[in-house]
Amino acid sequence: AKILRIGVIPLYRLALSAKNKVVIVQNSDDLRILRQYVSIPDSQTVLIPGSGVNLEKFYVQQIPLENKVVLMACRMLVDKGVYEFYKSAILLKRKYPHIRFVLVGGVDPDNPASLSEQQLNEWTQSGIVEWWGHQSDMAETLSKATVVVLPSYREGMPKVLLEAQALGRPVVTTDVPGCREAIEEGVTGFLAEVKDENSLATAIEKLISNDSLCEEFSHNARQRAEDKFDIRQVVKTHFEIYESLKRNVGSQ
Repeated sequence: AKILRIGVIPLYRLALSAKNKVVIVQNSDDLRILRQYVSIPDSQTVLIPGSGVNLEKFYVQQIPLENKVVLMACRMLVDKGVYEFYKSAILLKRKYPHIRFVLVGGVDPDNPASLSEQQLNEWTQSGIVEWWGHQSDMAETLSKATVVVLPSYREGMPKVLLEAQALGRPVVTTDVPGCREAIEEGVTGFLAEVKDENSLATAIEKLISNDSLCEEFSHNARQRAEDKFDIRQVVKTHFEIYESLKRNVGSQ
């Protein structure tokens, strides 16, 4: 990390040396690091949580409580927490054998962190998880979930968690940069310790064992999406920033 700072920070400082600029970041951890190492004035940084969600496409739908599905959607990479999801499914299947645990997303053969199709197919054959592969209609796919899970090691602002909440789905994710700000702990979902399948299983169980809590979190999740993640507001904020920069150029 020290070597990375030595090599990258000067490049950031050079790239961001212009006076007429605004830097947009997606989570407060990145904002803190930027201010600490690049020394950008507060007035030239803006925190916008994610790229927004189309709330008309991702509209709230009834949460499936009779036939529960715990779903994780991402690229099938180790650092997305795929192994922790699988291991937590093993733990929970002993007590909840009828609950389905589903992985959604494709493999990336060129990425050394990617799981192989063979590995995922073996997991499916074991009956612990299902692998649905790549799905193009995420609104349709996520609507099949009772709980959406993303035990990632780090994110910017994970869009899948924003989309899940827009659909009214409770979420479980890890207490790491990006992920922790995507949800409201104890209101729209729960946080688990990173790289810890036991902590992840505990967080998931709080929801799959309590239908009334799922319904409460479902309502809260949609409300949070409307308040914070509406793509129309995100676009409006970006345009306001661009217009401000244009005015500054014109006045110089």
